[in-house]
Amino acid sequence: MSTPSPQARRRPYVGPRPFRGDDSDLFFGRGAESYDLASLWVAGDPVILHGPRGSGKTSLLNAGVLPRLPLEEPDADVLRLGRVVHSSTHPLADEHPHNTYGYTLLSSWARAERPPPPGTTVADYLRSRPARLDRYGQPVPVFAAIDQFEELFTDVPDRESERDALIDQLAEVVGGELDVRLLICIRDDRLADLTAYLPRLGVRTPIFRRLLDLRPDAAVEAVRGPAELAGRPFEPGAAERLVDGLRTFTFVSGTGRSTTIHKDSVTPIHLQIVCETLWSSLPVNAGRVSTDDLTDYGGVDQALVAFYDAAVEAAAAAHRSVSEREIRDWLESEFITDLGTRANACRGLLMTGGMPNEVADTLVEEQVLVTERRALATWYQLGQDHLVTAIRAANAAFRRRRGGQAEPRPGAPESSGSPAELLAAAENALGRGDFRAADAYAGSAVDHYSASGDDWHEANALAMRGMISRVSGDYRTAESSYRSAARGFDRADDDRAKVQMLVALAEVFFTAGDYEAAADEHRQALRTEPGNIVALTGLAYTQWLRGRWADARATFARALEADPGSPLVLTGLGQVLVERPAGSDDPRRARRLLAQAVADGARLTADELADARSALALAHLRLGEGAEAERQLARAEQLVPGRPRTLVRRARAALDAGDRAAAAEALRAALAAEPPLPEAHAADARRLLAQAETPE
Repeated sequence: MSTPSPQARRRPYVGPRPFRGDDSDLFFGRGAESYDLASLWVAGDPVILHGPRGSGKTSLLNAGVLPRLPLEEPDADVLRLGRVVHSSTHPLADEHPHNTYGYTLLSSWARAERPPPPGTTVADYLRSRPARLDRYGQPVPVFAAIDQFEELFTDVPDRESERDALIDQLAEVVGGELDVRLLICIRDDRLADLTAYLPRLGVRTPIFRRLLDLRPDAAVEAVRGPAELAGRPFEPGAAERLVDGLRTFTFVSGTGRSTTIHKDSVTPIHLQIVCETLWSSLPVNAGRVSTDDLTDYGGVDQALVAFYDAAVEAAAAAHRSVSEREIRDWLESEFITDLGTRANACRGLLMTGGMPNEVADTLVEEQVLVTERRALATWYQLGQDHLVTAIRAANAAFRRRRGGQAEPRPGAPESSGSPAELLAAAENALGRGDFRAADAYAGSAVDHYSASGDDWHEANALAMRGMISRVSGDYRTAESSYRSAARGFDRADDDRAKVQMLVALAEVFFTAGDYEAAADEHRQALRTEPGNIVALTGLAYTQWLRGRWADARATFARALEADPGSPLVLTGLGQVLVERPAGSDDPRRARRLLAQAVADGARLTADELADARSALALAHLRLGEGAEAERQLARAEQLVPGRPRTLVRRARAALDAGDRAAAAEALRAALAAEPPLPEAHAADARRLLAQAETPE
């Protein structure tokens, strides 16, 4: 048997969820489509990718086109994959104060960054971003892709004016001074709706590309490739037989006569579900996958129901505090709208829609839910449209077997005006950027629970209010809400929840630049829960930013012992080692740690990944590897143009090369940047600037 590669640590097949960017090494069978679409996008005319449900459009963008784009256009300024609709199972009847489609799109482009103020137009947002220039000093084109554009036409019907306004905003930037290259991804059944809007969008010569199901040879490649990477390949003929099974269907007529039909293609979602189910059923010590391991998984709907049933059973087994029925009811009520579309649910500090966050995280691991970081919050959603039908069918069958109807979980919305319903309304308002309404709903929930003397739920509502205030930039209210929540959880004897509030408090102070106050809150959290990895990591970063290098080094080392694979910890310790080496081996160790962090960069924000790459450049520089140092610095500059820490490290590289003028220019830019460098790091930059300005 071949030796398992690092990819063997994760599942080689993604099941019903779309491929992500960090799955690109597992993405097989779409090489030609990836090349074709990336080339067309670079050419400049708007591109419209369309196809049937489940054909893999999102996966093609995430794992095929976006990773390839830098190869086609090395200086590309690529926005994150955008979405236009925030759906909820608890819609609000009040009037929207701004264009929520535009806010959702800009928030998805910004992701982990602070979202632009509600009411910001697409053009305003793009103009506010740091300019990115090519090697000749010329502005580079902005590549903007919008996924699942059909949601704009399937959302509630009373928002036509908002839809028209968003189209007008996109028309303002397409083909204009900003040189925005637009790619729209939409389902076949809504292509006519988009086509009707093309004149208004200002698009005269769009390029249409239809994504079809996988050809048999491509399907075999999609089966074999991930298994090879995972160190457990298919035996000769086994992958072909599996694909033949996916192409074969038996049709029974009304007279009882059966006919076997062989399709000439395979639906990607069906292939991924069957391969994931097969892989999960193999013994741990199994060698090659043989034809004896294959079985009949039925059609895509049957396979998806079986996949969902197994995932829910696994989640219930892992979390004994909730029943399988509660998990099923929660998934159906929280993530499927009355219109039969997927809904979003915001991850609170403790609960998501009345369900412990740990259960939601397990369902992400089981590939039923996916997460998106948007507007400084984490949002859960079903991984695939097909899951809506499967969940409803599987849950109905479960209730028929076990008896009973769906029952709301304690803490979930009960009836209009209840505190739980108010919190659901607050979450919906937060998702659409209506911070004033969100705060009002959360405040009313706090008042309800306070009047009833329910300390725990009052504290949970205060935590929601704190999160709303933090997203909106009201740090004073966020601080008071989190502190009150910590006291409430203390009265309720919930130490774990209290620690999470203290960590949230620390993050508020950290964002505001008060690193000393942030360190105090992290220490208080660690006194209650000494092994809390989030508090430990946060404390280490506050020590580093305050210039307490030895303390930071020791705390990062403790965090690395607790979580050896955390890219955030690896980045922090790597930066300390390379900036303040205490021994001759530190640059080599820093290079190893930072390379590991960069390899897992999908779990970092753009700022964090830029820091990891620029620190890795310094490690290469200290080891005499100038070419690789320049490559990593260029990648860091491309990720976040004008980032002060990257500029300081660029200056160090220039000084090392003897280019004092370039070093001085970078350092002056770093010291003038907003937000400013922490004082300890600014002092280092001023010292380097004095060195650069000193005549030789």
